[in-house]
Amino acid sequence: MCKHVLNAQFMLWTGAQWYDCVLCHAEANGGKPFVPSQGNFMSMKCKKCEQVFRKDFSCISSHDHRCPHCNNLLFLDAEFPTVRAYVRTYVRTKN
Repeated sequence: MCKHVLNAQFMLWTGAQWYDCVLCHAEANGGKPFVPSQGNFMSMKCKKCEQVFRKDFSCISSHDHRCPHCNNLLFLDAEFPTVRAYVRTYVRTKN
């Protein structure tokens, strides 16, 4: 499960390993950006049916937004975890 995008619907293949999102890839590879290994084509795995497929992102259309096997909607508005800032107050005491 991805800790960056809570509702990720597919995984990305980098040529060596599957990643839940591009941020997971960057975190695991020292900040290197994700570049599809097959040019404009990207290998993906649906998280619902776990079938692997490829998408051509040079000419994407509305029917490319769904898994070709189970019709799961792949591209949703991303849900990110909320970030809570904790402020610590340090009190100095005189000795």
